[in-house]
Amino acid sequence: MRRSALVIELPPVTMLADLRDEYARDARSGVPPHITVLFPFIAVDAITPLVRAQLSAAVRASPVFHYRLTETRWFSDNVLWLAPTDPVPFLLLTRAITEAFPTCLPYKGAYDGVIPHATVGDSRSLAELRGAEERISTVLPICGEVARVTLLAEGVDGAWRSDGSFPLEPPLA
Repeated sequence: MRRSALVIELPPVTMLADLRDEYARDARSGVPPHITVLFPFIAVDAITPLVRAQLSAAVRASPVFHYRLTETRWFSDNVLWLAPTDPVPFLLLTRAITEAFPTCLPYKGAYDGVIPHATVGDSRSLAELRGAEERISTVLPICGEVARVTLLAEGVDGAWRSDGSFPLEPPLA
């Protein structure tokens, strides 16, 4: 069964992309720098036009927002990640989608809560990840606007590719 994910793609920051290519498992499969909104989503073969319409409506219920990734943090001593200063808009977006798709629990319900984050590295030694932490710290903060959610789909070859994007509610003019 091929999987799918809903993510916020991060702006092109060369240092982050380079570090992920070297230190993050999912980057080697084509996953771009991102903050996960919901993984896993629905099996790729089950994503119908109706699912896309429901997803579009759920995403559109959330307003466009800005974020700042300002500091590094760790899950245990083997996952280096970047933290947004305000995780609430990400959590509200995840909640809106899980309310529309109640069988899709973040990380299959494996954790007590969701922590919005951008993984820098998860596949090297602690010493190597500490070096990556020093390097990524030189480009912080990373700032951006969340205006859409990207659907990533796992291909039969194991590579992940964009399978469309869904806009959030545009700001009032």
